[in-house]
Amino acid sequence: MTVTDLRTENKVNPLGIDTLAPVFSWRVETEERNWYQKGYRILVRQGTRVVWDSGYTQSRRMNQIPYEGETLMPDCRYVWETE
Repeated sequence: MTVTDLRTENKVNPLGIDTLAPVFSWRVETEERNWYQKGYRILVRQGTRVVWDSGYTQSRRMNQIPYEGETLMPDCRYVWETE
């Protein structure tokens, strides 16, 4: 199983997002038959500092998950990952 195609506001590696609550999406590639996602956890970082940890959420959703962390600052670079 591999998490791929991470997107923010429907864009891959966007720069200059100007929304206070961007949405996250991803796909999962697997050769396992009848597989489905049972849950996810999203981490958003600015450098080494975590600005949002969604915690483990039981859900099959992989699209349009809204950011719910601290206010994002302009001219700052953020990265995110999902587990």
